[in-house]
Amino acid sequence: MKSAESVTDFYKRQPGLTHLDLPLNNTGIGHFNVFSRESCTVVSPYNRRDFYKTSLIIGRGKLYYADKWIQIDRPAMLFANPVVPYAWEPESSEQSGWYCVFTEEFIQHSERIESLKDSPLFKIGSNPIYFPDETQLAEISTIFQKMMVEMNSSYIHKDDMLRSYLHLLIHETMKSSPAASFGSYTNASTRVSGLFLELLERQFQSIPFNLACN
Repeated sequence: MKSAESVTDFYKRQPGLTHLDLPLNNTGIGHFNVFSRESCTVVSPYNRRDFYKTSLIIGRGKLYYADKWIQIDRPAMLFANPVVPYAWEPESSEQSGWYCVFTEEFIQHSERIESLKDSPLFKIGSNPIYFPDETQLAEISTIFQKMMVEMNSSYIHKDDMLRSYLHLLIHETMKSSPAASFGSYTNASTRVSGLFLELLERQFQSIPFNLACN
């Protein structure tokens, strides 16, 4: 497998994003950013990333994570870390929600880091997918929306605010139910590579195919 995708490489494959001119230390220490999933129209390839990612996925599809896969048929929260490769294969044209990306330098600069050591964000082998109920979904959506507002603010301590929102997001998600049914998948790289080639072919044939990135 090729080397882990960097934050810069991630931005390069996001034609729908408008924050590409942000420096990698856009919040002071490390990097943090938050986006709507509706702004992305590219495939998410099977690979590791050298950054963390939390996504609220609203839309049907399959998540390939390490040597497993799971059907996403209702709103779900994904926690992805730099160790485990993953990919997302949508199965519906309507994809929404939000996601945030951040580096280890950003999250480590926190007095509350110890409280997250056993969370799905850091603990290798933990369940990466949670299914919030309606009440939890509303709370999680509100936190993401507050992150979006804060990213555009000029508040001098907004990086601390964003870390606080991230902590709330993780703890609120951990109140919900973790996914319990995964299928084994031993040839994920080949499968997703095939999907990518199929998408390229469709693109050159001018056939619309709407994908939301994760």
